[in-house]
Amino acid sequence: MSDDVKKVFMSYNEFSKVMNRLVDALTMGFDDPSDYFDYVIGLPRGGLPIAVHLSHKLEIPMSDLNYMPHPKKGRILLVDDVLDTGKVMSSALEQLTHLEVYVIVLHWKPHCPITPYLYVEKTKDWVVYPWERPDEKPNRDMYKHL
Repeated sequence: MSDDVKKVFMSYNEFSKVMNRLVDALTMGFDDPSDYFDYVIGLPRGGLPIAVHLSHKLEIPMSDLNYMPHPKKGRILLVDDVLDTGKVMSSALEQLTHLEVYVIVLHWKPHCPITPYLYVEKTKDWVVYPWERPDEKPNRDMYKHL
């Protein structure tokens, strides 16, 4: 990773626009996503705002990896804000092997070993989402220069 990677700040207004693009992409791919998907699960922490938004907009019930019972069968939208190293997503996918899982993210890093079913933007940058502290330091060596 080189110094051409930037720290990019996303406002709530920008988040709303990106979410609308995500909803549009999902509704374009399925006549009625609520007829196809049984649950949306957001990974803590960054996936939760996205899951809540999708649950309301698409009228798909939410479930949770940690606190609610896992669905026994069905199609799941598994969402997060970003796919970077893929470690968190891999761990979640291991818990959901009995389900048909569709990984959805706002941002996908091309070095990630997991390819999502759907993403809004591909980026190398460190995205600071509106719910995160703006002065938070990246926790991976490849972004230490930020």
